[in-house]
Amino acid sequence: SLQVKAFGPGLEPVGCIVNKPAEFTIDARGAGKAALKIYAQDAEGTPIDIKVKDNGNGTFSCVYIPTKAIKHTIIISWGGVNIPKGPFRVSVGEGSHPDKVKVYGPGVEKTGLKANEPTYFTVDCSEAGQGDVSIGIKCAPGVVGPAEADIDFDIIKNDNDTFTVKYTPPGPGRYTIMVLFANQEIPTSPFHIKVDPSHDASKVKAEGPGLNRTGVEVGKPTHFTVFTKGAGKAKLDVHFAGATKDEVVRDFEIIDNHDYSYTVKYTAVQQ
Repeated sequence: SLQVKAFGPGLEPVGCIVNKPAEFTIDARGAGKAALKIYAQDAEGTPIDIKVKDNGNGTFSCVYIPTKAIKHTIIISWGGVNIPKGPFRVSVGEGSHPDKVKVYGPGVEKTGLKANEPTYFTVDCSEAGQGDVSIGIKCAPGVVGPAEADIDFDIIKNDNDTFTVKYTPPGPGRYTIMVLFANQEIPTSPFHIKVDPSHDASKVKAEGPGLNRTGVEVGKPTHFTVFTKGAGKAKLDVHFAGATKDEVVRDFEIIDNHDYSYTVKYTAVQQ
């Protein structure tokens, strides 16, 4: 049995992948005639079926298909004696399956995102096997400058082989999100999304006595209300213009009512 050698990927400590054929060769050309026996089992004690083909020249081609990503032990004997270097201990890996990665959430939807509003999406790798996730988020030229630009994001590892990716689009326009697993782009990537402006001034309404078309009394406090519901996030600016360059109003104040409306108070000083 000292003359008998066994080699091949199916006997290597690492590199075998679950549900993929693992092959090895036994070379007994210098060992005369004797009985070849192979015994294999996984770490749970389940026997592993190894198919052996006698090549008729003193060599044997062997193959098995591991069904669990755990340690396997293979013992090869020739004429009742274990061959050198055995038993062979093989750690079977899960392999990498980028096509099994799922990506979902508001941050990868084609529409519905607003500039400067934080968003997120989930990357689910629970069925994808072994591998690292990598993400890239880019915005088109014109969003933050003349060239395409990378967008910052945070990636948070959750307990269940899922990741949460958080980012805030810095401006309206087109964005591209790439998701890679084990250095390979997943089939659903890249994601193309369109980010809308954070506010729409056409949806803002204002009404009240302080906007009376027929005018307001000089020296008498008045007010009006600005309604911003549905218009998004932005800072409210109010400007007054008079006939002369002098001060137009006094006691000017903007009060946020925290219900998507603002009350604007002022007293007119000139006509």
